[in-house]
Amino acid sequence: MKKIVFFLPALLLLLAGMLAIVALAGPSWREEPQPMWQREAPLVQARGEQLPFAGGQFDMVSMGYALRHVPDLLRLFNEYRRVLTPGGRVVILEVAQPESTIGRRLNKMFLQTIVPRIAQISTGRADAKRMMDYFWDTIEQCVPPDVILSALTRAGFEATRTVTGGVLGQYLGTVKAGA
Repeated sequence: MKKIVFFLPALLLLLAGMLAIVALAGPSWREEPQPMWQREAPLVQARGEQLPFAGGQFDMVSMGYALRHVPDLLRLFNEYRRVLTPGGRVVILEVAQPESTIGRRLNKMFLQTIVPRIAQISTGRADAKRMMDYFWDTIEQCVPPDVILSALTRAGFEATRTVTGGVLGQYLGTVKAGA
């Protein structure tokens, strides 16, 4: 049986110091004809650095837009490697600041000014604006891409990074043979 772990980008759970983990038991998504979203899956809450699973249980671990809330990347990635099968993969989505000065300024204006106002107008709620203000504050402190790639490599992954729109980073790590 193959399993996949997803770390959901749930800010409310992150604020409580927890990461949401969904463990999907059964054949891997490549072999299962039933869509993943229709399968029943237990919800387990745990810290990414201390997963409550035996080693070698998952083909993939994914974390979306939460890496900047983790204090020890090496510990996190070592734990991911522990629960992955040989050749297993970790996929991490994270926001990064653009490299150019003008790109950083435009990103700040968009995320600090425009997005919070759109959130408030579209929901009619002031707390939506506050949440987007918080989002900008955390993005401003994002982990630099070279630090993420270095930690993945030191934890035993072959790591790559792709970027979309200059700010959305996708990190792919494959467990190295013998790691």
